[in-house]
Amino acid sequence: MGYFLPHSLSVRGIGSWLHTNGGITIEQALMNPQLFPVHDRILGASYWHFGAGADYALTESLDLSFSYVTLRVRTLTSGAESRLGQLGISLATRNFLRVPNLWAIDSIVQT
Repeated sequence: MGYFLPHSLSVRGIGSWLHTNGGITIEQALMNPQLFPVHDRILGASYWHFGAGADYALTESLDLSFSYVTLRVRTLTSGAESRLGQLGISLATRNFLRVPNLWAIDSIVQT
């Protein structure tokens, strides 16, 4: 048993996790000009990302998409929570991506 979505609708789940052992604080990175260019790689931080999204095909060449992500961050000295929502429209043009005729591929496989 299950539920099937219409072909014009797709859904997705988003998730990621990071935990570092040790590292430097952002204050240390800002005070040292040699550390700042690489601070993203050496910061001590932990985070969780969770979210969901959906795409809906309005027409054959026009899609509407929505994503929502929540972020929980913990650094060596503090913590924060953030949320991000995104709404987008994508338009496919005829010459952007040339897809072979599926009928031709199907007829080749059957012969």
